[in-house]
Formats: sequence, C-alpha cells, structure tokens
Amino acid sequence: MTGASEELQALVHDATHPDTGLRIESVSEFLSRLDELEEELTRPDNLLTSNPTTARAGDRLDGGIHIVSRLGQGATAVAFLVEIQGAEKKQQVLKIANTPEHNHRIEAEGEVIDQLRHPRIVEYFKTHNILGHTAIVIAHADKGTLAQKLRKEGGFQLELLHRLGNDLLEAINHLEERAIAHRDIKPENIGLITSGDKLHLMLFDFSLAGTKAEDYRAGTAAYLDPYIKEKTRRRWDQYAERYAAALTLFEMTTGALPAWAQANATPPALEDGSIEIDASMFDPSVRATLTEFFQTALARHTKDRHDNAEIMLNAWRQALQPAPLATTTPAIENKIPLDQADLSTSIGLLNIPAQALETLSRLNINTVKEFLARPKNEYSFLTGVGTETRKAISTAYLDLRNALLDEIDPGALPTDDNALLS
Repeated sequence: MTGASEELQALVHDATHPDTGLRIESVSEFLSRLDELEEELTRPDNLLTSNPTTARAGDRLDGGIHIVSRLGQGATAVAFLVEIQGAEKKQQVLKIANTPEHNHRIEAEGEVIDQLRHPRIVEYFKTHNILGHTAIVIAHADKGTLAQKLRKEGGFQLELLHRLGNDLLEAINHLEERAIAHRDIKPENIGLITSGDKLHLMLFDFSLAGTKAEDYRAGTAAYLDPYIKEKTRRRWDQYAERYAAALTLFEMTTGALPAWAQANATPPALEDGSIEIDASMFDPSVRATLTEFFQTALARHTKDRHDNAEIMLNAWRQALQPAPLATTTPAIENKIPLDQADLSTSIGLLNIPAQALETLSRLNINTVKEFLARPKNEYSFLTGVGTETRKAISTAYLDLRNALLDEIDPGALPTDDNALLS
C-alpha cells in the first residue's frame, strides 16, 4: 500500500487476514482502531471552548484536563481517558453528561460513588462543571473490562475464577451493607486492575443506582432476574442484584451466559423443581459443587436462594475449595516445542498458552493424536472460548499437523483436513 502509514497497513492486514480466526474479532474493534488512526492524523492541540462531549485526543479542557482518548458513549454520558495536571494518578476517567439535561444524573452518580470506599469499587475523585456539562472524575481500569477479557480468553482458570468471583461478591456485599444498589451488574460494567502482581476487578457505572424499585425492568435484559416479573414480586430487590452477579459468575466460569439468559427466557427446570445447569464446561474438580452453587443462586424462588451477599460469598468460596487455589495451572518445566512433538505427546507438555491447554483438557483431549483427530473447524466454534484462546488452539493445530505430516495417516484425518494434505 504505497503511501499508507505502518499503522494503516497493519489495520488492513489484520482485517483481511486469510485465516478468519486471526482477523480482527469485531466491527467495533475495527472502528475503534480506525478512530485512533483518524485522531492521530488530525490531532488538535487547543483549549476546547464549546461542547465538551465532542472532545478528541489532544484537546484540553478547563481545569488542566488533557484528553487522551475517547472511551465510549452511553445514554446519559460520554467517557474519556484523561490526564489531569497535578493529579496523583497519571490517567483517570472523565465522565461528562451528554447534555445539560443529564447533569443531575451524573451528579447523582458521583454522590453515590463518593459514599463507597472499597478496593473493588471504582474510586471517585471530583465533580466538575465543564462548559455547562456536569462531569465526574473516577479511577481508570487500566487492564480493560471483564467483558473484553472474556471475549479474548473465554472461561477463567480456577485460581483467577476464585479471585475475581471473590472480588465481585465482596463488592456486592459492601453495597448491601451501605443499602446502595447498582442495578446493572454485568461484565461490561466491571473493570480490571492490578494490585501488587495480581489481577483484580473493579465495579463501575452506577448510572442506574437511583432507579426506583418499581422500575424492575431497568438494566440489561440478559442479566435481569426472569422471575421478578411474577406477581409475588414485580419490584426490584437485592435478590435481583445477586441474580445478575450469579449470571456474571457463570459467564466467568464458562465463558458464556446460559443459553436461556441470552434468549431472555426462564431457566429450564428439572423434575424436582431445581433449575437445569449445563455443567459440561465446569472444571471436573469443582463440577458438583459449582452446579450446586448456581442451582441455589439462580433458583426460581427467593426462599431457595442465598439470603444475602455474605452468605453467597461464603458459598462461592466453598464451591471452589476442592480445586487447588494457590496457583494457576502448574508450570511444567522443559515444555516441548510443537515441532518436536509426536502423536503420543501429552497435550499438557506442549508449549502453548495455559488457557488453551485447559480448554483442550475440558474436551478430554489428552494427546496430540486425539487433538488432530478432530476437524480444525470444530475448534473454531467452541462455546465459551475466547478469541485469543481459539487462535492459540488453531495455530497449534496447524503447526502440529505440518510438523507431523510424515506420521499422519491421511485416511484417519477428518474429511475437511484431507484436502489440505494433498
């Protein structure tokens, strides 16, 4: 591409890669990267004197605020990553009301967050009035969101699942103790940060915190308690808050919401009245205890659920006790490079990412021979597996097959792969 910058060439390359599994994962990611390129080429360096919601990277706002990038826009506000002169933390988030009519919503959100002092809840710093728009300054989740990590990696390994699930329920427990509602718990509203050398989560976006209990439909449909519509309830309560948290925990465990939640339906029930949980993607060492946890957390009747967040937190910890929690997948020294493996090599010895190894283990694939015995396309459509994990599996499959061409019996390969050997 003559005359195109390296960044533009990289964008085109990533969007049109011959292997669809290695392309940019979504239209939104492509547009985001395209916006970054445009902002880089047209970056202004001036003090903005009109509508602050139109700010672009490089703009400056009153109060020593420098716009680094635009993070996104919702129904009531737009969020920017900013650097503020004299601030203790280098980068923070500036959330600005879309219009002056939304000022009271942003001011109220700042007041709610200011009441909450907890390491797993976003920190509030200050409220500004910027050209007639109310704006709040809050902490930045510099490791992205839980939703982004789930899309990339799928369900988490047990140690991380235990830690982040613990974080989420500790935050919910703090909200209950302060009698404050969030009303929209989901992976998109959960940020990731590092504390020491560990990854932790941080709950943010309290824009619905002031919603009246009578408006029980407020929030994101897939995470709403489907039973709250029954005549005995029809009013938002803490059980609904914990239900959204339970669905988020399920997504962290498997990489996807239950099918019925995605369809905004009610869970299928078993003969004894308990809900049916698809535990096939649970780690075998905690399959029974996690099934029991989710059957309780997602039960139809509130009398059958955990009574409060503290009880739910303790139940979560107990559900994961059978698993080794001190470390992630144990490191194995002298991993075998893919080009040195043979058909009898154990999958656990391969030099591929731990998340990919765990996914293959859950599929009961123990050797290279078993790995290559399945069609490559089957690995491209695994439920609850993130894009990066899927790419790692796909790349390992191709590398192993190419390295072992002389050992592979073409007649034993899946039909869709035989043509690739000819």
